[in-house]
Amino acid sequence: MPTLPTGGHGQTPKQRFLAAEREQESGGDYLVINPNSGALGAWQVMPDNLPGWLTAAGLPQMSDYDYLHNPAAQNQLAWVILGGAFDRYGAAGAAAWWYSGKPDPKQTDGDPPVYEYVADVLKLMGENLPPVNTTTLPSSPYAYTLPPPNEGDWSSHIRAAAAAHYKTAGVLQGYADRIDRLR
Repeated sequence: MPTLPTGGHGQTPKQRFLAAEREQESGGDYLVINPNSGALGAWQVMPDNLPGWLTAAGLPQMSDYDYLHNPAAQNQLAWVILGGAFDRYGAAGAAAWWYSGKPDPKQTDGDPPVYEYVADVLKLMGENLPPVNTTTLPSSPYAYTLPPPNEGDWSSHIRAAAAAHYKTAGVLQGYADRIDRLR
């Protein structure tokens, strides 16, 4: 996996895109946790996406806390998942997908609206890229989703409850670490 530079000449568009998304999402802070959504790390990965995306990125399962404290894992996950979206949709479509789950950079929903978010990311890249032509997108866009739980399978409910508890403990530990660093 290539190093993820922060910007400048000699970088591929994909590298500039990933650096721009990292700046847009967290200002480059690998330890940040969004207090409203619980999104994690430099690219603000939603906690519900983390287990599947770790697997898709070829990484071992880890707690939110361990993910936050592993910049290399965050870089690899971003390269595979967000970089894969860049390969499929281009910069504008990938930015829209990352923000909204849909690769349409002209969407008006969200706060800020998707089109403003996309414009901010493209500005950070230092490029004025044309909009994505949605008629040429692949027929099965990449988006990893977990299968729905089987309501009759109590073991899956127990595993989900344990995972939620473990996730909450990791988030709380992350907050405690940040408070300690601020002291």
